[in-house]
Amino acid sequence: MATTPLRSVTQLVAVLTDGHRRPVVEDVVGPGRRGVDVLSHSLQAAHEAYLMRPDDEALQVAALVHDIGLLLETPGTGQSPDHASVGASAVGPLLGGRVERLVALHVDARRYLAALDHLFVEAMTGDARRALDQRGGPMSPSELIRFERSADHRDALLLAAADDLAHVPGRQVPSLMAWLPIIVGVVATAAEGDHPAENTSAR
Repeated sequence: MATTPLRSVTQLVAVLTDGHRRPVVEDVVGPGRRGVDVLSHSLQAAHEAYLMRPDDEALQVAALVHDIGLLLETPGTGQSPDHASVGASAVGPLLGGRVERLVALHVDARRYLAALDHLFVEAMTGDARRALDQRGGPMSPSELIRFERSADHRDALLLAAADDLAHVPGRQVPSLMAWLPIIVGVVATAAEGDHPAENTSAR
């Protein structure tokens, strides 16, 4: 699927803002985690990533945009298997290679966890299990090896953990506008060569 890259922070923020119109249908792990839209889910995931890795702005922004592929596809019933690659291709030119790779890997990270831990699968709702099956199911042994050889696989697992914690209706977390300076910083870092950026924000 061809994806039009996002070329400016303004465009990125506009797409994310539109997420308040789209409910998160799948990838719900455990009971009582329904009723959030894509924007709320994304903001919660970004905040979880900040709590896990306060100095890693690229990881935080990757969490913020990890489901942006949903907002760039035609609305339908649930998530397509391609939303990770759609989102990665869209944000990579603006946010840099590391953010692109983490967004691309966030679905594979769930397949990896499902292969290693049957309790992870048992904790899923029916919707989440169907989504996992749609995306290839738990990884095969050869897929596990390839995933573990990725330089970003540990951070992708952190992103998957943040994703799983980001389905709480009514949760109060920093707004999208509060993330704007962080997004701008990651864009600047990407333009300079995608080196890690130090988080100087106070949230």
